[in-house]
Amino acid sequence: MDKNEKIILLIIKYTPPFFIIVLSIIVSFILFENNKKVFEKEKQATQKQFIENNKKYIKGEVERLNAYIRNEQEQTEKN
Repeated sequence: MDKNEKIILLIIKYTPPFFIIVLSIIVSFILFENNKKVFEKEKQATQKQFIENNKKYIKGEVERLNAYIRNEQEQTEKN
């Protein structure tokens, strides 16, 4: 075998695995970035929902406390 044939055989032997490894890395990176974007969207939606729920809860508690204070004030004024 001459030198050119050896080089061609080496290229044929190592090019497919190298190509597969590079392609796997690219696909993995794309999937990682996509999952990262999906996670960020879900995170923001969860945070927004959590804040809205707590706002409603706090508003209800404030209204309940306000009604209690008014009731106590009325009871005090009657006595």
